[in-house]
Amino acid sequence: MLPLALLLPWMFFFFSHVEGKSQYSWWQVLLIALLGFCAGWTHEIFALPVSFACFCYMCAHYKEMSAQTWILIFSFWLGAALIVLSPGTWHRILTTQGGDVNLLSKFLTSFKVFRYGRMFYLLLALLGMLILSRRYSLKQFFKDQAFLFWCLLAALGIVMILGVGGRAVWSVEVFSLLLLIRWLEANFCMNSRMVAFAGCAVAVFLLLHHVFLIPASCQAWDTYREVEARCHSDKNTIHCVPMFDWQSDNPLIDPFVAHPYRMMRQDIWIRLPLRCEVVRQDEYEILEKLSISDFKGFSALKIGDDFYWIEDADFNVSEWKYSLRPVDNSYSGGFLFLAWHKMLQHFFPSRYPAQAVVSVGNVTSLAIGGLRFVRFEKPIFPIRREIDVVLKE
Repeated sequence: MLPLALLLPWMFFFFSHVEGKSQYSWWQVLLIALLGFCAGWTHEIFALPVSFACFCYMCAHYKEMSAQTWILIFSFWLGAALIVLSPGTWHRILTTQGGDVNLLSKFLTSFKVFRYGRMFYLLLALLGMLILSRRYSLKQFFKDQAFLFWCLLAALGIVMILGVGGRAVWSVEVFSLLLLIRWLEANFCMNSRMVAFAGCAVAVFLLLHHVFLIPASCQAWDTYREVEARCHSDKNTIHCVPMFDWQSDNPLIDPFVAHPYRMMRQDIWIRLPLRCEVVRQDEYEILEKLSISDFKGFSALKIGDDFYWIEDADFNVSEWKYSLRPVDNSYSGGFLFLAWHKMLQHFFPSRYPAQAVVSVGNVTSLAIGGLRFVRFEKPIFPIRREIDVVLKE
């Protein structure tokens, strides 16, 4: 939210300047440059595409660029350099690059992340309409909005080359939406002041929303620190610590706050070294009531988003067997994801099997209620690799 709230005003001022719609004084240029520096410094999913577009713009218009334009571009590049060259960014990039480096495989895999796309597909429909109706209009659209198309191309490249999804798709959606708005502005004679007012209103809304998230984030962080203190309170090793995960009933707040439980379990770049394992209170209460009879035939038991089985003292679990199926038959995105996976199985059957026996990797052992449980990592959404049988050595 914050990167977008900073990026939108900067792009509006930048377009107004390079398109000759507004003339800025030097002190105004310096303020816009400071805004561009902050926008480039916030998140790489926007910093990299916009930096690439600035480079393309510079290559095409360097002879006619004014000193003010150079300042606006280099201030954004400076902020982008700080976020791109930070150690955490490279750690995540190198982690993502692991595994198969086959370009065709990455290209096909990247289509899975576009199940969240809405504006991107709407933009494709608009381009298809322009191709069928007025070819010159399409050519002119590409020429007039070259900067945003370069941004969109770079955003798509990040998704396809690195094979990442989630937040990386946001940039694709944002640039697609901006292109749609620019087309409406050009073809329906929308007042530029109306567009500017709407853009500023969106930016203000995003900033206000971010302000409301600050208290909720502080509460979630306090919960994290409280559980961490409980983990370190005993000098002896504690097998398991139950926790009440922080949550908000407000749908405008809850999805945008990092939950303590997810931070401790998944976000490896900010995870603090814990001396014990943390389990949600509801799962802890369920596990306390279980017995060996609930795990007949070594079948894994699903509680929440996790899978558990009882680890017998006489053997160590080394493998499990899984099969691929949608999480929810009523969820259309699951079928779309599964359809892509079926195509990947056709091209790369060894990498994308429908059923397989997998060696146990990162699992957690928990001692609760006199029994020792082993927990799987969280399954991939929206397709669950459903665990059928746990195999012992």
